[in-house]
Amino acid sequence: MTYSDSFTCDDNTIQTGETIDGEGTIDCFDNCVGTLGYLHYQCTDYSTNEDWSSGKGRITATLTSSYPSYSYNYGSSVFHFGFKGQAWINTLVIGSGGSWQLKTTADLTYRSDIGRINSSPRAEVSPIVRLQRGCNHTVIIPGKHKHFEFKVL
Repeated sequence: MTYSDSFTCDDNTIQTGETIDGEGTIDCFDNCVGTLGYLHYQCTDYSTNEDWSSGKGRITATLTSSYPSYSYNYGSSVFHFGFKGQAWINTLVIGSGGSWQLKTTADLTYRSDIGRINSSPRAEVSPIVRLQRGCNHTVIIPGKHKHFEFKVL
């Protein structure tokens, strides 16, 4: 996701499937070091009024554990990485201008039952989820795996 007065996502960008530059990088948080890649994405949604755009993309990286194989700290095949952002959307009534992060875990442990590492499911969620402040909400994120579908609550 990106926001800026100069973002380049529009109806034509969505229709052509052009890849545009995002803001920032995907960085290692634990069990690896450095940056996995820069954010480039195929725009799928945008709002000129609210000054944001979002989309989908892929980063391919080779991960090498920063822990020795005998380490008990998560195990050498579990990695934590993600995105750290600042200046949250300034048009928000509450919470604007703050910092935030999106974190994920990848377990690349070899599975003897299937003869390879586990494949990741895909989860696609709306770029903006509007919730009423002070109320309890359950956000359902539909997920897909090559063998089944599921929901994350």
